[in-house]
Order: sequence, then structure tokens, then C-alpha cells
Amino acid sequence: MKIHSGDSVDLEVSLGFGVKLTLFFRLQGVTVPAPGAEGGTASRAALAGMLNRGQGRVVAESGANTGEWLCDIYVQQPEGGEVCVNEAMVKSGFAKAVEAATP
Repeated sequence: MKIHSGDSVDLEVSLGFGVKLTLFFRLQGVTVPAPGAEGGTASRAALAGMLNRGQGRVVAESGANTGEWLCDIYVQQPEGGEVCVNEAMVKSGFAKAVEAATP
């Protein structure tokens, strides 16, 4: 896993039969400051901290207008259940919610 910013990551995707690809994903429904802008480093660190908590799952779809993979990431919590990383980034103030683009 490589974290580019507070809303974008490279993730390894298993296609089965030992075939794996590394793909670029952007968190759906959120925006963060650019890496060089004020707050950019903090949002990237917050995402890294959330993703390093344990096992997770990704729900992704192709961005109709952008060609990117848009995703929601869910991470297992030690006490049970899971948290949506996208929502947690907004609630913690490291990201802002945005409306999904319409095709």
C-alpha cells in the first residue's frame, strides 16, 4: 500500500490464481488539501493511521467522468465491527465531504 495523499492510495488487488495488480484508488465523497498545502501532510498522516489499524475491505467503482477507481474503505475495529475510513476522515476534520459527480 502506498498513500499519496489524504484521499488517494495505491492498493494491491488480487485477481485470483496468484495474479495481483496495484491500482490507484481515490476515497469517494471526500476532498482533502493537496500534499503541499496547509493541512495536506496532516490529512495524509491521518489516513495512514486509519489504514494501519488492521484488516479492511474496499468497495470500489470506476469513476464515470474521471477514469479513476473511487472507493469506500472499511477497517475492522479491535472491539469489533468496522468503521468507514471516508466518514472517519470527515468526522475527524481531515477531509471535507463532497457530492458525487453525476455522469
